Amino acid sequence: MASPNVLGRPGNTNHSTGRRDIVFTVAAIVAYLGAAVWARDISLPGPILVWFPPAGVAIGVLYLRPRIFPLLIVAEIVSTAWIMGLADDYGPLGLLVNAVVIVGAYQLAGEALRRLRFDPRMRSSDDLVRLTFGCVVVGATLAAVGGVLVQDAVGLLEGEELIRSMSLFWVGDVVGTACITPSVVMVGSSFLKGEAVSMADDESSVNRFVLVAELLIPSVAAVWLMIAGDTPMQFTYLAFVPVVALAVRHGVAAAALSSAALGAVLTAGAHVLVDDPIERSDIQLLMVVLTFTGIMVGAVVSARRDVLAVKKQLSDIVEATPDLVATALRDGSIRYVNPCGRSLLGLDPVALPPTVAFDYLPDDLAADLMREGMKFAERNGSWMGENRLRRSDGAVIPVSQVLIAHHGDQEGPLTFSIVCRDMTDQRVLEDQLRQAALYDDVTGLPNRALLQHELVRLMMPSDRPINTAIMFTDVDHLQRVNETFGFSTGDRVVLTVARRLKALIRGADLLARYGGAQFALVLPDVSDEFDAILLANRMLASFTEPIDAEGHKVRVTGSIGIVLVRTGDDHDEALRRAEIALHRAKEAGGGQFALFDQDLEAHAIKRSELETDLREVLDSKSWWLAYQPVIRLETGEITGAEALLRWTHPERGEIAPYELIRLAEHSGAIVELGRDIFERACSEAVRWHESGFMITVTVNVSALQLRDPGFVTDVAATIRKTGIDPTLVAVELTETILADGHGEVAALRALQRLGCRIALDDFGTGFSSLAGLRDLPIDIIKLDRSFITPLPEDRQGASVVEAMIRLAEALDLNVVAEGVETAEQAAELARLGCSRVQGFLFSRAVPPDQLTTLLRSTPAWEQARGQTATG
Repeated sequence: MASPNVLGRPGNTNHSTGRRDIVFTVAAIVAYLGAAVWARDISLPGPILVWFPPAGVAIGVLYLRPRIFPLLIVAEIVSTAWIMGLADDYGPLGLLVNAVVIVGAYQLAGEALRRLRFDPRMRSSDDLVRLTFGCVVVGATLAAVGGVLVQDAVGLLEGEELIRSMSLFWVGDVVGTACITPSVVMVGSSFLKGEAVSMADDESSVNRFVLVAELLIPSVAAVWLMIAGDTPMQFTYLAFVPVVALAVRHGVAAAALSSAALGAVLTAGAHVLVDDPIERSDIQLLMVVLTFTGIMVGAVVSARRDVLAVKKQLSDIVEATPDLVATALRDGSIRYVNPCGRSLLGLDPVALPPTVAFDYLPDDLAADLMREGMKFAERNGSWMGENRLRRSDGAVIPVSQVLIAHHGDQEGPLTFSIVCRDMTDQRVLEDQLRQAALYDDVTGLPNRALLQHELVRLMMPSDRPINTAIMFTDVDHLQRVNETFGFSTGDRVVLTVARRLKALIRGADLLARYGGAQFALVLPDVSDEFDAILLANRMLASFTEPIDAEGHKVRVTGSIGIVLVRTGDDHDEALRRAEIALHRAKEAGGGQFALFDQDLEAHAIKRSELETDLREVLDSKSWWLAYQPVIRLETGEITGAEALLRWTHPERGEIAPYELIRLAEHSGAIVELGRDIFERACSEAVRWHESGFMITVTVNVSALQLRDPGFVTDVAATIRKTGIDPTLVAVELTETILADGHGEVAALRALQRLGCRIALDDFGTGFSSLAGLRDLPIDIIKLDRSFITPLPEDRQGASVVEAMIRLAEALDLNVVAEGVETAEQAAELARLGCSRVQGFLFSRAVPPDQLTTLLRSTPAWEQARGQTATG
């Protein structure tokens, strides 16, 4: 398997870097030895070298790669022993010490350049100062002192020659580093980075062969000048001209490379033409001056070009920026406007406008703001703020503005840079976000957050107490509209109601959508609650008008809760009280208003406490079921029992089943509670069945249970778990649930397929038509007690009951009469043909063990007749 470093890019990069290091090291050693050969063979007569190019090579190499230090020691030993032929003079130990001292001096020079953060591109005069310090002060000085001391130690020098030898040694190293080190660091740095070696600042615009020729012009001129004069040094200084010209034309890289070539040419020429020691010193001085002058001029030129390039980049950025950028004087005279600014202000794309900056401000307020910003920027350097601009066509643009003061020379005018960003889109976005955060997206009315903010403001304490009416209104039974016609119709109803309510309020009033179909109205500065009552009556009337929603004529009603508060009251408490009043209006049947009072608050607190206790009851399952038997009149036997929920509060006593169920529905616990009731009723019924009493157990369910998608699945699971015969289970619901028509019929048919029977409670009081009753999945109808109570005296009532019994028989439905309390009622029902009854005449709802006793005792009908006769 291949190594990841072979396949991956990092591995390839490391491999390339390592290969370049090897090539660089080999080239460095070869260059060092080659420079030593050149210094030996191409020099002036005598023991002292005009220059020592290995010094320039070594400092440049050790600056770039200090780890080559040991190899350069070996190269120096080879250079001294064999190239210079001084092996016998130094001896083995002397060669080693000499190499360590000289190469160590060059290593310290390279370290000094690194510590001084020397840039090998040398594009500033600071880098030349650092290079001079590292090469001349550190490298050449230490090498000269150390090298001469070693020579003295091995006996190559006389004591009085030490100072002169050090000077000559130092000058040779200075000349070598001046000519060679700049080109070594430039070329070596580019090579190690894997970059192409740059020979000029403008290399891309110059033919490479022409550039090479230009680099050689100073060397060619120097040779010609050395030959032209009576003495070699007579005109050679004129080489200064092409050196400077080359540096000015092509920068520091060309100057450095040309200096290296010039050094080689001058030493070669001196080797041929010069034999005078004085002229040797002249050659050395000339080489140093030409080299440093050329490189210095090149560095200044390159730095200037870098500055111009940066300015060009900044200019391009300013020209391309999507913000307005301009410069102007203190009096507003415009000096520059970028293309975006011209477009933003509607100006000519070329010519400067004859107007001043203040002419593009829409009013005195904006102009004064800019003048104040200028004063601030003049004192502090800059100013930032928001302002407005006016286009040439008169359109006003919101902008974010920055002013920067440029003081310049003391005698020069104060100039300001102006940067303006068009904030139009941002303002639109902010408005959209504010709209989304504070307003309802369906009605466009303020939402709950804005309502509470306004209430806080209105109810802050003040010297003059002010009455404020808060009204909560809700569309009654909007869920039915959503389920019948769809949510889009429901939204249309809410929108229509919102528009109608908005048309009724005063300009100072606030109408907000509180959530769902609920609205809140705030009526500030009302005299008393009657102002709110008058508005409530108009609001209720607006609810009753039909609403045309997507082709449907929808009729709804509304409920309203009203509370009167004063400045200084708590706004959260005020909202809570208004909602309490709204709940009282809805509990009273809806379509009306209710005023908040202390009784309402006590009722709300009681209901809240009951809801809390109910949660504990559900968790502990401390409720229980009571069963009211259903009697067959002909035999008096118990044929069924209706399961009724019971819970005794530890402080308030027994809670009415209706209130308990309503609390469970309101708290969202009805589905869970209904599931547990169904399972317990089936479990207790199974025990009676196992004892031989095959009675039908009836369990009441609410509309919320039937609408729950998992209801039928839960019933099926309970039947399997308890093992009850599903034909002995009846699910009882009210007629009004079926009248709502929200999918309950499908759930009832599914229950029938399981084998369960369906009982319709309170028959005759709902909204179902007799024609529709035939198509409903019903097995049993239970006559409401309101039809039974007048019997037997009310003959018309008896006729109605008889008609309902005959209808049930025609539809093959069983009939159960509820609320039978007297023997006369039972007898009349028997005469009318009703065979099954339930009521207090026979038994109240009793616990399961008492029902077991009843099942084993005398038939309830016979017992009831006997009690009547005895009485």
